[in-house]
Amino acid sequence: MDSGQFDGLIRALATRSSRRQAMTMLASGAATGLLTLFDRRGVAADDECKPLAKKCRKSAQCCSGACVAGACGCPGGTTLCNGRCVPACADGRLPNPATCACGCPPGSESVSTETGAACLPICPASNARCAETCVPFCSLGAPHPGACDACVCPPGGLQCTLGTGYPNSDTCCAADQECCRLGPVDDPTAIIVCCAVGTCVPGAGCVGG
Repeated sequence: MDSGQFDGLIRALATRSSRRQAMTMLASGAATGLLTLFDRRGVAADDECKPLAKKCRKSAQCCSGACVAGACGCPGGTTLCNGRCVPACADGRLPNPATCACGCPPGSESVSTETGAACLPICPASNARCAETCVPFCSLGAPHPGACDACVCPPGGLQCTLGTGYPNSDTCCAADQECCRLGPVDDPTAIIVCCAVGTCVPGAGCVGG
């Protein structure tokens, strides 16, 4: 109520016929004051920092800076963990529920690949990892293709090879054996046999023992 309205109210109260008008003026002034108060409170509420999951109409209302589908949520590039926004995990990793640190899901492990680390299924007990693939263990003493395309030596096994130019020379021997070439050194069909220590004659294979 401004000063003009207040003076009018005083004059109206001086006469009996204007009392009703004065009461109307009082009610109008009170309503205007309440509306102004509620409007100010509404503006203040809009400016308050709202926590995650609270209803919102705009991102500026949220402590996280993101109003998502009518509720305060995590901004892009982050994810919710233990009631807070943390950097989103990549390469199939998930945040640890206790620490929020990124890690591979249960039943998988982190493996280095050509494009970086990735979460891949853990190999079964009878297999081992060859790059990104699980392959079986090789049979001891049996030649196999090079590298780990077909199989890998079992734990404790001795990987033997004649190297490039001998496609069938890769063999796994037992830890208490030695690798022995069977065949001429210039023969690409030469292979490796597993001999007891001290019984190998290069080219001839295992002798005596």
